[in-house]
Amino acid sequence: MGQFLRELEDIRSRLRYFARMAGTNMSGLRTLQSDVSKLQFRLRVYTLPLLSVGNSTQAVVWSTPMPDANYGVVCTVEGGTTILGSLKGSIQDGTITANGCTAIITNSGLVSIAAGAKIHLMAYREG
Repeated sequence: MGQFLRELEDIRSRLRYFARMAGTNMSGLRTLQSDVSKLQFRLRVYTLPLLSVGNSTQAVVWSTPMPDANYGVVCTVEGGTTILGSLKGSIQDGTITANGCTAIITNSGLVSIAAGAKIHLMAYREG
């Protein structure tokens, strides 16, 4: 979740910068406010069960559906120690819908990973 919060804070920081740049230019500020109001985010965190070596999947359901399937998803995995490998998260091609998607967790280590690793997902779109 820490990475998502850092990314959101980075976005907020950039928006504050653009607002300062707009200064007294009210037209520019109104445009910026309009653009910001179009940004949409959804966050989910899942605690994962035992992860075998190879790929595992996790169904992701947004608490509030996106307007449609035209959005991006950032996927990261936290925790879960591997031996000579790593845990990585990605989104399975062709699975994004307004209601959610399917995440793939890849364990490239030599052994299974005990339950408790977390997968963090952030959906984002403009408009």
